[in-house]
Amino acid sequence: MMKILKLSIIICLISCTFSCAKNEEVRDNVFRGIYQGANQEQEMQRTDDPSLIQEDRPLTYDQYKKEREKILQTHDEDDEQQQ
Repeated sequence: MMKILKLSIIICLISCTFSCAKNEEVRDNVFRGIYQGANQEQEMQRTDDPSLIQEDRPLTYDQYKKEREKILQTHDEDDEQQQ
Protein backbone atom coordinates (compact mmCIF):
# COMPACT_ATOMS: atom_id res chain seq x y z
CA MET A 1 0.00 0.00 0.00
CA MET A 2 2.81 2.41 0.87
CA LYS A 3 4.59 1.64 -2.40
CA ILE A 4 1.49 2.59 -4.35
CA LEU A 5 1.17 5.83 -2.38
CA LYS A 6 4.84 6.72 -2.89
CA LEU A 7 4.62 5.90 -6.60
CA SER A 8 1.48 8.03 -6.95
CA ILE A 9 3.16 10.97 -5.25
CA ILE A 10 6.24 10.64 -7.46
CA ILE A 11 4.11 10.48 -10.60
CA CYS A 12 2.15 13.56 -9.52
CA LEU A 13 5.35 15.50 -8.81
CA ILE A 14 6.87 14.52 -12.14
CA SER A 15 3.70 15.44 -14.05
CA CYS A 16 3.52 18.77 -12.25
CA THR A 17 7.16 19.44 -13.09
CA PHE A 18 6.61 18.60 -16.75
CA SER A 19 3.47 20.68 -17.04
CA CYS A 20 5.16 23.65 -15.38
CA ALA A 21 8.35 23.35 -17.41
CA LYS A 22 7.72 25.45 -20.48
CA ASN A 23 11.40 25.99 -21.09
CA GLU A 24 13.04 23.21 -23.11
CA GLU A 25 16.26 23.53 -21.12
CA VAL A 26 14.40 22.92 -17.86
CA ARG A 27 12.69 19.83 -19.29
CA ASP A 28 16.02 18.56 -20.58
CA ASN A 29 17.55 18.95 -17.12
CA VAL A 30 14.65 17.02 -15.56
CA PHE A 31 15.04 14.20 -18.08
CA ARG A 32 18.81 14.22 -17.54
CA GLY A 33 18.32 13.87 -13.77
CA ILE A 34 15.89 10.98 -14.16
CA TYR A 35 18.19 9.22 -16.64
CA GLN A 36 21.29 9.66 -14.49
CA GLY A 37 19.42 8.59 -11.34
CA ALA A 38 18.27 5.39 -13.03
CA ASN A 39 21.83 4.69 -14.21
CA GLN A 40 23.22 5.26 -10.71
CA GLU A 41 20.67 2.89 -9.21
CA GLN A 42 21.54 0.20 -11.76
CA GLU A 43 25.24 0.73 -11.11
CA MET A 44 24.72 0.28 -7.37
CA GLN A 45 22.83 -2.96 -8.00
CA ARG A 46 25.62 -4.21 -10.25
CA THR A 47 28.30 -3.55 -7.63
CA ASP A 48 26.28 -5.48 -5.04
CA ASP A 49 26.06 -8.53 -7.30
CA PRO A 50 29.30 -9.42 -9.16
CA SER A 51 27.40 -11.48 -11.74
CA LEU A 52 25.73 -8.28 -13.02
CA ILE A 53 28.94 -6.32 -13.68
CA GLN A 54 29.19 -5.18 -17.30
CA GLU A 55 32.38 -4.35 -19.13
CA ASP A 56 30.98 -1.43 -21.10
CA ARG A 57 29.68 1.69 -19.38
CA PRO A 58 26.10 2.89 -19.92
CA LEU A 59 25.51 5.79 -22.28
CA THR A 60 25.64 9.31 -20.92
CA TYR A 61 22.45 11.32 -21.26
CA ASP A 62 23.87 13.27 -24.19
CA GLN A 63 24.85 10.05 -26.02
CA TYR A 64 21.41 8.58 -25.29
CA LYS A 65 19.70 11.72 -26.59
CA LYS A 66 21.69 11.67 -29.86
CA GLU A 67 20.93 7.97 -30.41
CA ARG A 68 17.25 8.55 -29.69
CA GLU A 69 17.08 11.48 -32.14
CA LYS A 70 18.68 9.33 -34.87
CA ILE A 71 16.16 6.55 -34.27
CA LEU A 72 13.20 8.95 -34.29
CA GLN A 73 14.48 10.65 -37.44
CA THR A 74 14.86 7.28 -39.20
CA HIS A 75 11.38 6.29 -38.04
CA ASP A 76 9.89 9.54 -39.36
CA GLU A 77 11.61 9.05 -42.73
CA ASP A 78 10.25 5.50 -42.96
CA ASP A 79 6.74 6.77 -42.22
CA GLU A 80 7.03 9.41 -44.96
CA GLN A 81 8.17 6.82 -47.50
CA GLN A 82 5.23 4.55 -46.67
CA GLN A 83 2.74 7.33 -47.35
